[in-house]
Amino acid sequence: GERPLVSVAEGMVQGGDLDAAVRMLELNLEFLPESAQSTFSLAQIYDQRGETEDAIRYYERTLELAPNNRRAEQRLEALRGGGRPTP
Repeated sequence: GERPLVSVAEGMVQGGDLDAAVRMLELNLEFLPESAQSTFSLAQIYDQRGETEDAIRYYERTLELAPNNRRAEQRLEALRGGGRPTP
């Protein structure tokens, strides 16, 4: 499954290597384009880096794949100006 790759990417984020984590998750999405988990992780990284357009795009895609993802919904609302500012 995809969980090991997502775990590796999360470790990269914790280690501060956001670029490598993005590459890992994008590669994962090439093979598993319906992965809500990878999509949400990418949204969080872009959000953390202040790349709002990409964060919004990936949060929107997360909600297409997993409509009940409250965290994605809350962050999307916040990025659009209607919610709390912290990721």
